[in-house]
Amino acid sequence: MSEKRKKTASFCLKSEAGGSKAELFDAEQWEDGPRGAVRVRLNGRWLDGPDGSSLYLDARGVADIIIKLLMEGGLPTPPEKPAYTKGQSVVLPVGPRDGGMPMLTEQGHVMNPEPFLGYDSRWYVLVHGAQNSFCLMPCESIVDYSAARRAVEEACPKN
Repeated sequence: MSEKRKKTASFCLKSEAGGSKAELFDAEQWEDGPRGAVRVRLNGRWLDGPDGSSLYLDARGVADIIIKLLMEGGLPTPPEKPAYTKGQSVVLPVGPRDGGMPMLTEQGHVMNPEPFLGYDSRWYVLVHGAQNSFCLMPCESIVDYSAARRAVEEACPKN
């Protein structure tokens, strides 16, 4: 049976690696679909998260798919799910960034150890810090506190 939902856009991509047809559907057509995101069907197959859940993408996520198809001719693989424990100490970014690195950081804690895959194909986890209060933080933005401390101690040995 064909798809009953209305697609908002589609494109065909041909490269030396082969051809692909992508169809974009407004995510709001699904119960859990966030506003401003899309679901992608590539060559007749839905792109899903690593756990099999529906994957919703923003414009950056769709652009990543196009780049991946152009570079490798294959489907993008979602990042590996990170592991955390409740109460784990982490270093959180605070304030503006300079060249991609946070100018200030603070110590915080993981509140819910189960990260979830966001519609932008990034993993998020609930954290708490003095400046960050309770917030969802992209996992690539946080660092394990003990690993960060070891790195500083190795860079600045005591005499």
